[in-house]
Amino acid sequence: MEYFGGDRDEYLRYLERGTEKDSYIDPDKTYGDVHSAFYNDLVDFLTIIETEKKMDNRWSYVYSGYVKGNEQPAGIWVRDANSLKAVLYLRSDQFGFSAPSGKKRVRAWDESHPYGLFMRLRGEKSFVADCIRDTRTLGGSFLWPLFHGGRNWYSKYNCQRGVNAYIEDRVDLTLYEIKCFYDLIEENPDMDDQTICEQLKKKGCLLLRYVDKLEICTWLKHFKTFKEYVDAFCFQPFVDDKYQIIDITKAELAWDEKEKMKYGFNTDIHVLSPEEVDSFRESKRIASMKDSKSLRQVLLNVRLMTVKRTYKIEEMVHKYRNHKAGA
Repeated sequence: MEYFGGDRDEYLRYLERGTEKDSYIDPDKTYGDVHSAFYNDLVDFLTIIETEKKMDNRWSYVYSGYVKGNEQPAGIWVRDANSLKAVLYLRSDQFGFSAPSGKKRVRAWDESHPYGLFMRLRGEKSFVADCIRDTRTLGGSFLWPLFHGGRNWYSKYNCQRGVNAYIEDRVDLTLYEIKCFYDLIEENPDMDDQTICEQLKKKGCLLLRYVDKLEICTWLKHFKTFKEYVDAFCFQPFVDDKYQIIDITKAELAWDEKEKMKYGFNTDIHVLSPEEVDSFRESKRIASMKDSKSLRQVLLNVRLMTVKRTYKIEEMVHKYRNHKAGA
């Protein structure tokens, strides 16, 4: 796999010492570098989705750095494939939990963040370094459209689904909200976007509560159904065969260290239910964990699911590039 989070061994030394400047690289924030391998890989992946899935109303994707005046943001530009008119602008959003960083341990070191909590519970720092290395890969992020507010471009939902919210940066709860969106439009195909936002808010979802809600509607509607979204973005490791979302706090995944793709569940697969999600809205699950063993399993689950997703995406991108090179 290709890793985008910086050198693992240097980062481990930072976790162990905690005083020197960390070597961590946030892949999401490399959007300002036109040579960002991470964002260029994502563009190729999105192009594959459009061509192989034979999408209606085709979009094209290009990656751009900063533009003078910031009228168009740095990141992935989504355009109508025929008119080349701008449709949306995208940036990535890591779901492998925030990495502890900062010269004075200022970011994600406290108990409200899963890795910080794990280390406070005396969990091994080498495991944290491994998790962050493996989740800062092509399969470790969502993509969200940007909203232009004032002089800035940003994804409000990206900010709001963090540790201060019931979602706690969880990939499964985020997928659950996305599924709620698709279930709603499947039940009400003629419902306008504003009403969709209002109805989803009534269900307790954060997805369409903020200023970027209409951009998110445009983005998700392009993929029509939850199944098509999951299949397009290779989120199969996070769902069961009925496309129900696996609860990362109850799953027990394990892998063979020698053959990392040979992994499976030690117990029956537990999927999220509406009742359980409602309970998470009342009380955060990860932040309330008191033992390192349970939290370690959560972190391992996300790591393994991400690795499997990354292998699939990389396989698609490599095949696409080899085809282009031979064309």
